[in-house]
Amino acid sequence: MAPYHPTGFPVLAVDMFSGSLVAIVTPMLANGEIDRAAWLRLLDFHLENGTTGIIVGGTTGAHDHGP
Repeated sequence: MAPYHPTGFPVLAVDMFSGSLVAIVTPMLANGEIDRAAWLRLLDFHLENGTTGIIVGGTTGAHDHGP
């Protein structure tokens, strides 16, 4: 039996890397801890808007071009 996506549709091998895969930032508090409430809002936003994959620990492409 195929695994199912939270939308209720079966996940097929061909679907594994299709759709919108998003590398998201980890929201942080001023004291350096993860802002868990903001993290959950960010995940909910993507799930509610059709993002098919979340890349945790990925890169958003930001780079410091300093010396």
